[in-house]
Amino acid sequence: MLALDPALENLIQRWLDWITHGKRLSPHTVRAYQTDIKDFLSFMTHHHGQIVTIEMLSEATLTDFRAWVAGKAHDAIIARSRARAVSSLRHFYKWLDIQGIAHNPMIKLLRHPKIDRNLPRPMQTESIEQVLHETEQQHDNWIGLRDRALFILLYGAGLRIDEALRLNCADWPISGDSFTITGKGNKQRQIVILDVVEKAVANYRTACPFAEQATRPLFMGVQGKRLNQGVVQRSMRHIRSLLNLPDTVTPHALRHS
Repeated sequence: MLALDPALENLIQRWLDWITHGKRLSPHTVRAYQTDIKDFLSFMTHHHGQIVTIEMLSEATLTDFRAWVAGKAHDAIIARSRARAVSSLRHFYKWLDIQGIAHNPMIKLLRHPKIDRNLPRPMQTESIEQVLHETEQQHDNWIGLRDRALFILLYGAGLRIDEALRLNCADWPISGDSFTITGKGNKQRQIVILDVVEKAVANYRTACPFAEQATRPLFMGVQGKRLNQGVVQRSMRHIRSLLNLPDTVTPHALRHS
């Protein structure tokens, strides 16, 4: 278990609060950043044989940073994940610098690992139709209608899965054919609601057993809480297996289709 200097642990929590509420990064991104920073601190603890302090972060060398990244490569961590880890660390150091807590110019010399930019792989229309049909068949109740509505929303509106799951009832317009959503980088965009999307969401909302109110999540889990992204991904994996579809068939692939 990673042991941290109490002062540093407090700073990390302040930083996490800031990127969550100030920068309004997605929960997935916040968890990833937190994991990366703790991984770096764990490396530094073992590398130097002592608990990491704020002063040690200020004095960390480019060799330290490179050794951490090299260790991840040795552990077969893919380049994309290593690049994200470097971004997490640079983000944390930048915040420390802005707050006047610690300054380390060496972090700016740490380069991102080179990654291949793969183009999104959209799904074939036939595969999408199969997935939507099988989704509703898997649950002869509101859950099937929920999953089908969610998948149609991702496909028909081009939403990211976390964007769709963050929606509350109040976010969905009572009338009109569009709504505003806040995506990556806190950027807002207008989403056009196609008739097929409107109908699918309406059918699900009618069947959903949980009373609606403005602050209630639009997509609900069986326990009466906001639907979890992992549940959606498991559902897609199950359907993909039943239909013998490739691994590229994912909720995110619907967005790019």
